[in-house]
Amino acid sequence: MKYVIRRQSFKAHVTMCLFITLISTLPLIGSACTKGASEPLAPSPDSPVPKETPREGAVEPTQSQDTTSVARPAPSKQPKDSIDMSSEVKSIGGITWQGDSLWVLDDERKIIDRFDTTLEELSPDHKYSIDLTQSSAFSLKKFKGLAYDKEAEALWVAAEETDIDPKKMVPMLIKINLVNRQTELIKMEIPAKKGFKSIEGIAWDKKRESLWVAIYAGFSSSLNQINPKTRQITKSIFSDSYPKGIATDGEHLWSICYNGEEFPSAIDQRIIQPEEHKMLRSREFIKDIPEAEPISLVFDGNDLWYADKKTKRVIRFIQPNKKPLQLK
Repeated sequence: MKYVIRRQSFKAHVTMCLFITLISTLPLIGSACTKGASEPLAPSPDSPVPKETPREGAVEPTQSQDTTSVARPAPSKQPKDSIDMSSEVKSIGGITWQGDSLWVLDDERKIIDRFDTTLEELSPDHKYSIDLTQSSAFSLKKFKGLAYDKEAEALWVAAEETDIDPKKMVPMLIKINLVNRQTELIKMEIPAKKGFKSIEGIAWDKKRESLWVAIYAGFSSSLNQINPKTRQITKSIFSDSYPKGIATDGEHLWSICYNGEEFPSAIDQRIIQPEEHKMLRSREFIKDIPEAEPISLVFDGNDLWYADKKTKRVIRFIQPNKKPLQLK
């Protein structure tokens, strides 16, 4: 009987010890579980990293984006059909093209600047700038009109000077060699019967090696072909308008017909022909100009360009269909 009682007492003692041990280990298990929940295991190098699903409405950044800065649009290039010159030019007096470079006459600063239109930011290349006040040949005060002669690598500038009579203006042409900067001053011979008030544009005709000059003289305003060697007018037609610019491709002659700010100006086109009366009859209007103060006209080899003096912009006009040469 005593043996049985001792055996049962030992079993109870063992059971009690096991129970106490189990109770003491419970806090450790809970601590381990809590630590495992706050610090996830790092993935192994071979295991794929899960991609976080973006929230609705959020923009997921690409690999090349900087998520710490605000996204901004890339700077835009100069539009090909309109060039803003307002930050670089005070007053446009003439424009002409030399390849991708645009020459602009600033008639207020009396400076000709060259702009590379292929660059993202438009600014003058000062090593090509021409200061019309720095040469003794440029003692003239009023400049208007610009043309480029590719074969001679020269710029033509129209100017005016005061005659003995301060009310009488004399038209002049200036040839500037772009290689050595030598200049040639040519006094235009304008017959008194034609009248003259101002030069409103010039264009180089490489086919005939001559200049076309738009002259304002009221009702006698005219478009004139001038031989720069003889200084004589070889062809002249009435413009039937207030001409504000002139351009040619050797076959056609274009001019800006200014009608004041109340009515839209227009570009007209004529076919260059030996007979002046036939040339007059070939006239047609090809474009209305919405700008208030159009000035200068130039052909770049493909399209026509003109400037707006008020907004200081240079605007492209897509070259119209050319009319075939008709000799009747």
